[in-house]
Amino acid sequence: MQVNGDQQIVDTPAGTAPSSTQGNLPNGEQTSTTPDTTQPTTQKWMSQLPDELKGNAELAKHTSLGEALKHFLDGSKTKAKESGEGLQETPPVIDYKFTKSFVEEADSDGTLTKKLTETLKTLGLPQDKAEPIYNALVDFQNGAIDAYKNNGKELCESALKEMWGDKYDGKQAAMKRAYDKLVKEGSDIDKGLKMTGAHNNPFVAQMLAEVGEAISEHTPPGRSSVGSQKTSGFLSRENETYPWQM
Repeated sequence: MQVNGDQQIVDTPAGTAPSSTQGNLPNGEQTSTTPDTTQPTTQKWMSQLPDELKGNAELAKHTSLGEALKHFLDGSKTKAKESGEGLQETPPVIDYKFTKSFVEEADSDGTLTKKLTETLKTLGLPQDKAEPIYNALVDFQNGAIDAYKNNGKELCESALKEMWGDKYDGKQAAMKRAYDKLVKEGSDIDKGLKMTGAHNNPFVAQMLAEVGEAISEHTPPGRSSVGSQKTSGFLSRENETYPWQM
């Protein structure tokens, strides 16, 4: 090896690569690197990358594309959390105040109202935007229920008029008399019958009319004779025990 001023020249045998020895050019630049400063070896997987990334030193530190992606993605999340950037703020609690409500037939247990309200909250809609949507759904559902009940009632009345003929008014009065006697207003069975429209069903109406006619024909005896029965037969004149006395 010869030294000429600040320049260091490395002599190597012919056919061999120069050893990793550090030297300085006149302008101070290094002519070679030491083992400690050797650049990372290009990974095989990097050959598939665009030309501008094939020599990237950061990517060369990883043995696979998946490892590199995992490193950078995890690192970006960590930096975002540390800096507070990219974090979503907790949405404010929304407490809707709706003026309309579903009829009992449409939402007897409140499940529909609850689910609809939760959905509107999930969308993050404020009161002034959520209320028109809520009201539109309430109007539609309630309207559908009313139409169902009214149409069903009309169909049943038409069938009863055809079946009862000129006795329709009397049968209707008898039916109402029996219903009022046997079904307590506001009870679960009353709500269920009216909710489903079953009280207008021709079969139910005919049965109630027959019971109502029997009630009007007989004056129930006093309770002193309850328990005795002279002849068999439901609601016969000889009966001394009536169903509504039990």
